[in-house]
Amino acid sequence: MEKIEIMVNQEVKETGCGIATFANACGISTFDVARNWMQSREFCKPNEFVTVPQMKSALELKTGKRITLHNSVKFLSDNAVLFVEYEKNTNQRHWIYFQNGVFFDPLPWLSQGSNAIDYKVTRVLNIHS
Repeated sequence: MEKIEIMVNQEVKETGCGIATFANACGISTFDVARNWMQSREFCKPNEFVTVPQMKSALELKTGKRITLHNSVKFLSDNAVLFVEYEKNTNQRHWIYFQNGVFFDPLPWLSQGSNAIDYKVTRVLNIHS
């Protein structure tokens, strides 16, 4: 998979990070196209929230690749989707895309990519070639 040139961002702060991250992981160019694809297949809830099993299934179907689930970044591959704790000690979760050492956060003010993240990673979905 090639490096991301244009990042798909979530539309609002409170929701949509899973859809935007899915778009980035699958090379989908817009949030609307990704949302329509995921909603039509019930891979997200009406409020645009995406669960870990929904993300895994959506990635497998769209990419045709094997997705492995891990609970630690020590198993992080070169191409992965991360489910993180957005605010410490809360149930708020957030999706982030990882590619070749760079983390892409779908929040518009963080989407430029970074070599590190400040979130606690709770799940890693590795996308295998």
